[in-house]
Amino acid sequence: MLASNYKAAGYSSPEEFVRSISKSEKNQLAAFVNFINSDPVLLKAIRNKDWLAFALRFNGPRQNGYDLRMRGNYEKNK
Repeated sequence: MLASNYKAAGYSSPEEFVRSISKSEKNQLAAFVNFINSDPVLLKAIRNKDWLAFALRFNGPRQNGYDLRMRGNYEKNK
């Protein structure tokens, strides 16, 4: 996730975003969840386990198999 998405991730500035996610994995996860919750397309895709739709929205058309890695990790860890 880019620092330019700081507002969607729940922060008031790019600097606050970077400081927070640099402190812990817990903060990184919270920022990621906030970011997903702020985007109806990502939220719908993740709820429906539509890995391709999620990967295309999150990484763009050059998502390079991100959807397959997400699916594999989900299946392995569900």
